Amino acid sequence: MNFRRRIPSLTALMTLEAVLRHRSFTAAAIELGVTQAAVSRQIATLEEELGLPMFVRKHRAIEPTTACLTLGTALAQSFASIADAVDVVRSFQQNVVTIGATVAFSSFWLLPRLPQLRRENPGIQIRVVSQDTP
Repeated sequence: MNFRRRIPSLTALMTLEAVLRHRSFTAAAIELGVTQAAVSRQIATLEEELGLPMFVRKHRAIEPTTACLTLGTALAQSFASIADAVDVVRSFQQNVVTIGATVAFSSFWLLPRLPQLRRENPGIQIRVVSQDTP
């Protein structure tokens, strides 16, 4: 079975996680920047696709089902892992030092000194751009 077919819409899953966290369709809609009706549609679509109710609707309140709590726990953990990975990827850009110099300066002065710079700053990546044109 193809991966895409096994997983419901990521929008619907993000919506479910927000509703579960807030215990409110309205608060989730505000967080997601959509209408309450859009949140309701996403949850209804997810329930239809899974064949299970996610919430017991009460007068002015919702109660998550066991299936919702199970899925919600996995979603919260997964989204936290994704957020952590994105932070790591973003940090790659922050530790890059770009040095631009002429070819002669790079060859005769800069390159012989790079090993010491790397030893003193093991966490950085160094990019050297050597060119004689401005």
